[in-house]
Amino acid sequence: MFKKYMLFVFILVFSSLVSATPKNIKDNQQYKDSLKLVKTIGRKRLIQGFVKMQMDQINDYGGTIDEYTEVIGIIGFDYGMSQTVKVKITKMLSDFNEILISKSKPTLIKNDIILYLNEGGGLYNNQLVMFCSNPGIRGVIDSGVEYSSKFYDQKMKFISEVIANKSTCLLSDEITK
Repeated sequence: MFKKYMLFVFILVFSSLVSATPKNIKDNQQYKDSLKLVKTIGRKRLIQGFVKMQMDQINDYGGTIDEYTEVIGIIGFDYGMSQTVKVKITKMLSDFNEILISKSKPTLIKNDIILYLNEGGGLYNNQLVMFCSNPGIRGVIDSGVEYSSKFYDQKMKFISEVIANKSTCLLSDEITK
């Protein structure tokens, strides 16, 4: 029974990269279904199943998100889950500077990349909008589940953290207006 629910969670939350505007997200069927799912199986079981599913995926396929980022772990706790993401800042800096040089633009330094990952930076805002505008994920968040991504550099030095919860999603709604 639990596996059936977890398959439903995966399909519900991640089946599409659907996004909704802040005005219509609560009318979306995926949003309503995810609220119902949390009520049906409970927040704790949902978090446990999600963490297990993500760890299985990391173990089976690796945690590479793109050429710059890799999920190296995920943990669950009473009110949410947190993933640890390693960022290849040196590669990102090199690739970005190569593009900038080809366009005769000024190059970046490491601190510029770190600002991009910090609150208000492009990657930070994109990740927050991605969580908060997906109706399935937003329904889970609005049910009281918190998502967190902690970013570290190649040497595992902490860079920043993106937290998606009810209040940060309201801020995200303002960004996407």
